[in-house]
Amino acid sequence: MIVIKPILASACLAAFMALASSASAATVVSGTVCEGGVAPAISASACDMTLGDFGNTPSRFILTPGGAFGLYGGVANGSRADQYLDTWMIDFGADRYNLSFNWAPKRNSNFDGFLFVNNASYAFDTAINPTGASISLGALSGSVAFIVNPILGSFVPQERGTWDLQVSPVSLPASLPLLALGLGGLAFARRRTAA
Repeated sequence: MIVIKPILASACLAAFMALASSASAATVVSGTVCEGGVAPAISASACDMTLGDFGNTPSRFILTPGGAFGLYGGVANGSRADQYLDTWMIDFGADRYNLSFNWAPKRNSNFDGFLFVNNASYAFDTAINPTGASISLGALSGSVAFIVNPILGSFVPQERGTWDLQVSPVSLPASLPLLALGLGGLAFARRRTAA
């Protein structure tokens, strides 16, 4: 009985360490970042950083902005039964970033699907926009999950498309620091007068 407890404790610790090490560490990104699946709309030589295929697990790639960046990728659908997803997460922390999602069919093919951003969904379809379009996602902060799903059901057997996500920090208005300085000056002057 005494020997079993240390072995059980060691097994539990080993299992916990294996789970912890399988979780993806955040990758700091800036500049031009490419996913490693279906070739993106830009050439590979234009990429400052190339990541692996995003695949079906959002926590596999957790990105942290190191400034403004463009994230480029592509997805394909082989048939209605095949789902080739691109999934990733971006941890913006307390900072706010403006995001714009752009999509286009590859080589004049049909392309449709959904972009999921946390609990919101955005449809894209070449039947409506034959050459692609841009979707403004607004300003986001915190931890955000993204899924690009090319299965809307309209086009079979083959569709391929590219996407990119443009991310830029929300700039602090130039007048805000001046307002804070002015309010601080007024508070200091009032304090001086009261004394």
